[in-house]
Amino acid sequence: MTSGRNPADGLIPDLVIGPVPTSKRRDRHSELSNSNDFDVDLDGIAQPAPGIRTDESRGIDLGDFDDHGGNAAIGTVALELAEPARQLIVAERDGTGTASQPWPTGQTHEHVSLSVEAIQSAAPYGEPPQHLLETPVYAWLVYREQTKLKRQLTKAQAGFEQAERGRDGALANWIDTLRPLLLEDSRFSRLLSALASDEVSLDTARAEFDRTLAKVALTDQSLDEEQRELEGRVETANAELQERTRTCADAERTLAREQAKRKRIDIEARAAGGISPPTFDQRTAEADRALALASDQLQEFQQNVAASERAYAALCLEQRRLADRKKAEGIAGSRHEQLLQQGILVSQRNLLQAKANIGRSVLALRESRYLDDLTRCVLLQHDDEVSQATLRHRALLTQLGGFDRQAVRQGLWLSIGTLVLGLLLAMASIVC
Repeated sequence: MTSGRNPADGLIPDLVIGPVPTSKRRDRHSELSNSNDFDVDLDGIAQPAPGIRTDESRGIDLGDFDDHGGNAAIGTVALELAEPARQLIVAERDGTGTASQPWPTGQTHEHVSLSVEAIQSAAPYGEPPQHLLETPVYAWLVYREQTKLKRQLTKAQAGFEQAERGRDGALANWIDTLRPLLLEDSRFSRLLSALASDEVSLDTARAEFDRTLAKVALTDQSLDEEQRELEGRVETANAELQERTRTCADAERTLAREQAKRKRIDIEARAAGGISPPTFDQRTAEADRALALASDQLQEFQQNVAASERAYAALCLEQRRLADRKKAEGIAGSRHEQLLQQGILVSQRNLLQAKANIGRSVLALRESRYLDDLTRCVLLQHDDEVSQATLRHRALLTQLGGFDRQAVRQGLWLSIGTLVLGLLLAMASIVC
């Protein structure tokens, strides 16, 4: 059950809930854990975490951890542990072993030594249990506290990435102001040429995005005009249909009246005293002509109504098709805009990273003519923020493994055994 586990993972899979925070930075970050299942198979999980190198002074090198980044508050103890490492980093910047003349590097330091005992004592799990019956409570405590620590790791990771973005942005701004001076230095000609090429690519992507926006706006305007014109035609067709329907209804009533007149003539002719034959023939002929005329008019009006209904239905269908086409055009345009925006964002990130890399190359020269005191202080502050975020996160990561493995295993098996025994006794009492 533990196969495929990250060798830097000191977590118990059954004591972790929710997805393990990962980073989007492919060059330094990887997943902390690959399992979220509740499982009692703890074989192969080391304590505090495999892959950590321990020196003779009981210090651990956190450079073997995958870097998840972050800036989360983990308490006073973790900050106290981070302070000595920060002093080491400052000394490393200076290159002389002293912190008297700090010099920014613009880099994230990977290797920091911290005390194993101090880190483990800062873990929130408490002292390991002395008696077997206390192990279930201890296992539950580890489960609960690791859940909290993993939420803190998620925040720590985001904080670390934010600190690195801020540092790289400061380096990029510095290079923008420093470029005229760097152009005079042949050592940076190739880097500045590549940077100019990236800037041209970014400008080209932005121009393409602007052209796409203009094209989409023109298409939307054309479709809106077509829709308004079609809506006017639909309204006209509907009004014509309603008018012809009313005319047809009047013709139906006229035909009904003529039919009634013709029936009265027949009734009067059959009544006592009746109508003289000449008069009956004349009235009958007139009634038949009026009835035929009303019938012909009704038939004509019914044909007109049917034609209007077909025309109105065709316009409604055209209106629905136009709405579908407008929706499809909108979706396609939106997707195209998103792709272009993503390309611009990628180009911007690449350009910022290229500028930051040039900045790190300039800092590596340690030439004071490129770095004034104000910029040096700003870059040192960003380096310090990244270092603090790294140390906070790494201390949290180490705390996750600061539990008593054997006690947790015993607590889990004791809890499961107690539960199974209880179920068996309950079943036995029911059977008996």
